[in-house]
Parts: sequence; structure tokens; C-alpha cells
Amino acid sequence: MHPGMPGHGFVLIDGEGVQRWYGNYPSMWLAPQDLLDEALGRLE
Repeated sequence: MHPGMPGHGFVLIDGEGVQRWYGNYPSMWLAPQDLLDEALGRLE
């Protein structure tokens, strides 16, 4: 992230404990459907 600015980070861990994706978003808001679409797309 950027120093002095808030942000969100997300990590997706599958059922086997393997990290499948991570994303850093400098905004403090992310549309829930966008996050869900990203996560589900990584599990296919």
C-alpha cells in the first residue's frame, strides 16, 4: 500500500491451505460482488 494511506488486502486460501490469490486495494471500498467474482474465478 501507500505510506500514510489506508487500504485493504485480501488473501484467498483454498481448502488444502494453499494460497490461491491475494490482492491489495488502496481504496477503502471494494464492491462486494467484485471481490466475490475475483475469488470464485480463482477457485475454478
